[in-house]
Amino acid sequence: MPLRPVDVVALVQVRLQLAAVVLGDLITWALIVPLSLASLATGLISALGTTWGVVRHYWVLAKLVLSVVAAAILLLHTHPIGLVARAARERILGAADLHDLRIQLVADAAAALLALLANTTLSVFKPRGMTRYGWRKQRERPAVDTVA
Repeated sequence: MPLRPVDVVALVQVRLQLAAVVLGDLITWALIVPLSLASLATGLISALGTTWGVVRHYWVLAKLVLSVVAAAILLLHTHPIGLVARAARERILGAADLHDLRIQLVADAAAALLALLANTTLSVFKPRGMTRYGWRKQRERPAVDTVA
């Protein structure tokens, strides 16, 4: 009996679902986690090596806290991605299978996007406001005489 077009479409959909879920797991561990940690490290190095400092300005401190929290949450929530990938390898997932876990993955992705947008907004607009430490460091710096 030859394959009907409906059968071909169903087979392709199953294979695409499996590929998407397995690639999602691979991309998470091969790209997203290392790049998240690299972003955190480069931000910390940049803050330490510039006049912005790590705790001199509230916006830099807020970015650091947001990045640390986002990286920690990312590491905690990579486990569900692996669970969905494992389940997809074992059987064909229906619409109702792992529904709560899939919703959690969508919510995690939305939260990560919000954290990224917040960090980008802080980087672009750099709201004014120095911490107490920043004010103290600014007062300790010798005044530069610009009049010749």
